[in-house]
Amino acid sequence: MLFTKQIKTYDIFISYKSQDVELARKLADILIVSGKKPWFAEYEILLSKRNKFQEAIDYGAQHSTYGLAITNDPYAESPYCSREIDLLLKYCHPGNILEIQLPREDLPHKKFTQLSTKAKSLESREINEILNFIEKETAWELQRELYVTNLKDNLYYDQLYNYPYCLNVKGWQLSGYNPTQHPYVVGGPEFTFYNKLSNIKFNVFYGFYNQPEAVKRLKLRQTDDREIYDTIIKFANNYLKETHAEVKGVHLLFIENYSQFVVSYHRGNYWIRRYSIVIEHPILKNPVEIVFTFGITDSFKNYCHYASVLDNVVKSMIFLEQGELFYYAVEAYNNNDMKKAISKFKTFLGIYPDHTYSLYKMGLCYDKLKEFNQAIEMYDKSISTSSDSILTSEIFYNRGVAFEKQGLLDEAISSYEESIKYNSKFERAYSNRGALFCRKGHLRQGIQDLEIALALDPNDMIARKNLTIARGELGNK
Repeated sequence: MLFTKQIKTYDIFISYKSQDVELARKLADILIVSGKKPWFAEYEILLSKRNKFQEAIDYGAQHSTYGLAITNDPYAESPYCSREIDLLLKYCHPGNILEIQLPREDLPHKKFTQLSTKAKSLESREINEILNFIEKETAWELQRELYVTNLKDNLYYDQLYNYPYCLNVKGWQLSGYNPTQHPYVVGGPEFTFYNKLSNIKFNVFYGFYNQPEAVKRLKLRQTDDREIYDTIIKFANNYLKETHAEVKGVHLLFIENYSQFVVSYHRGNYWIRRYSIVIEHPILKNPVEIVFTFGITDSFKNYCHYASVLDNVVKSMIFLEQGELFYYAVEAYNNNDMKKAISKFKTFLGIYPDHTYSLYKMGLCYDKLKEFNQAIEMYDKSISTSSDSILTSEIFYNRGVAFEKQGLLDEAISSYEESIKYNSKFERAYSNRGALFCRKGHLRQGIQDLEIALALDPNDMIARKNLTIARGELGNK
């Protein structure tokens, strides 16, 4: 009997439960940016293909070289996810199934016993650690998530029907305000992204929204994946019927466990990402729709590179009943009034005790006041609540600085090591760790770190000076 090799249409099939869609989407976008072709439901199951939902999933699972499953007990309990993993176990070669355990739980391996033998597994929610794992198992070279770094938080606040809200528009510049003639729609701000290489803008509009779909969306939680998707698709068909746009993706974004609607489409010279955020007005109790529209004049690949930056702006929105405290705490910090900042952050944390950024900022405040033990305590608390690998890396770095200021070099080195683990391109962590290795007499390790630091930032004069000294000392031995 002759056998023919099955042609694989997709590089990797991403299987996930809706509660984990944001991690799945980040991975899909990075794979696209890296030149790979993932099968990802939000880009494959579009408005016009809803009636072929299962058929498209089955085809994707059968025609993918690799399978990536984001597993946990809810995943294993889902009949849809169960069908997907069964197909992947059947059609993927042994070792070509990658399992991201979020977290590691018993049910997936009890229900799908072949996972233990056919899958390579990693328990992690850190995006860089997951990308390193995928690279190791596939021999692919992958890009990393785009972050807005080395910029101060930029808190923009406005009013939503006389109720104040706050956005963190770090990396964005206010470029105007949009008027509107519509009696039920209020114009909002327009921003331009700081990166001059790509023309990216977004604006905000909002209005009362009393359609039945909006009320249903307020009640819809992370329950049945298909129920959520059906609701979003019905809303999207009505929402986009007059745009005449090329729809590329229909997305879910969860904000405080409520499902929100996002669509990616192409029109004219723009790739557009439109968010429909439906919330209940805190005072009037009516559904209010807030529409964020991002436009990018660039390729779809680069559009995917910026997707998480756009998501972060929308997810940063908080009402100033609490956000006002946070806003003035950051303002006090930026004005170097650390005691006032600590007082404001404490009040805010009385409402949101696990707010990572507030805990971290309090640590920085104590650091500036030279109260290092309290700074380290705040850093530890913020690390325990953080789900952002780049922010976690930054916190570990400052934790290391606090130890170093107290002369605790081993503890500082350990913190810098953790910082590098979460962000392998964090130049300052290499520079500081290299300098400490040299101080402890480990010149070769120190030189290696300092060389990496200079490769990442050739303008780091401190690293360059330390490297010159270390090479001289090594040559004299």
